[in-house]
Amino acid sequence: MDYAQFLHDGSEIRFTETLPGNIHGPRDPEDGALRLALPVSSPENCLVPVAELFLK
Repeated sequence: MDYAQFLHDGSEIRFTETLPGNIHGPRDPEDGALRLALPVSSPENCLVPVAELFLK
């Protein structure tokens, strides 16, 4: 992936393609997995936040 942003305001979403382990279990993530760093709370004035992903 090249870039990720929220559609409602264009703010960048950080991401990593190299996952050194799985935070939800003992298995390692499969090849091609992606982890997005999303905010804990919903953005204000946005009913459904949409992430726009730009692929390479």
